[in-house]
Amino acid sequence: MASDSQPGTNHRNLFVEGEEAHFERVKQIVSDLIESQKRLKQVMSGNIPDDPNVYKEDLAVPDNLVGLVIGKKGDTIRTINRTSGASVYIPKEAEAGKTERVLTITGTPA
Repeated sequence: MASDSQPGTNHRNLFVEGEEAHFERVKQIVSDLIESQKRLKQVMSGNIPDDPNVYKEDLAVPDNLVGLVIGKKGDTIRTINRTSGASVYIPKEAEAGKTERVLTITGTPA
């Protein structure tokens, strides 16, 4: 267990130093990241909430171009998720007999 973990929990402490405005910005960034990961896990499990404020769209991408969307070590897809506020799920492989992968994009309106 990490030394900055709270005993008896799975929580870890996050220490932020600086001006209050910076603290609020870090808090918002961390909250956005957590929400994005929750949405991504829901998409991956197929458990997308029936919420009229959550948009879901599938996008077919040629299998040989999926690497461009993912980027080196996942940098491009992480940047897309972070900057857009949406979650993009990319299956590991195309469906049998298909030459495209269907990406699932979920998010809320800006």
